[in-house]
Amino acid sequence: MNHTPLRPRVAPLALLLPPSRAATTSGAPPPPLTPRPEPAPSVALDPDGPSACDSCHVVVVEEWRASMHARAHHDADPLYGAMRRLRMGREGEALAARCAQCHGPRAPERPDSAAARVGVGCAACHLVASVDMADGARKGAHAVRWADGLTMRGPHDVDAQAPAPHGVGAAAPWLTDGRTMCLKCHQATQNAAGVDTCTTGTEHTGAEGCASCHMPAGVGAPRAPPRPATPPPQTPARGAPPV
Repeated sequence: MNHTPLRPRVAPLALLLPPSRAATTSGAPPPPLTPRPEPAPSVALDPDGPSACDSCHVVVVEEWRASMHARAHHDADPLYGAMRRLRMGREGEALAARCAQCHGPRAPERPDSAAARVGVGCAACHLVASVDMADGARKGAHAVRWADGLTMRGPHDVDAQAPAPHGVGAAAPWLTDGRTMCLKCHQATQNAAGVDTCTTGTEHTGAEGCASCHMPAGVGAPRAPPRPATPPPQTPARGAPPV
């Protein structure tokens, strides 16, 4: 009995090609290619926007939003705004920039700009390269040299290689003592008549810094604990009075 060797069956070329190539070989135009979407551009960190900080420091930012630092601008604090208007009426428009040295330190020459309206935000204390630490020296933004770039420093040493969306570094001495940065604005201040309008610095004579009472250290991560889910509204039972 003769055995004829079997020849492998060859599938049509169109079945072996991707749909687009198969359409081409059959004479039909290939379907249009869908372009790959471009990656979303990275968003630059705005040092004068505290909302950019709350993804990591949400607890601190929430505390700031409830503080008078967040209301330091003249449009956010009615009492300060009234005193500012009164003194500007007597002493002239140039007073606005002087007040903003502390009430809008990131943009004192532009007191109605977005950066000034933040009040005393994160950058006002953390985006700082140096502070004139001499007692009785310049006040507010006059005493501060802002850091180049986005290096934010606090009262603790942070490894420069730590993952962060901004630069970090050694603890800032004007923050570690808990008073130097504070007293650049909260030291005794006098008006044109020589009357004290702020005596916080002279009132404080204790050995501890301002932060020991006004910013006590807490235990835990900088992130807020997850908020419990809001329960769905309860449907009253049939015949029961609505709540």
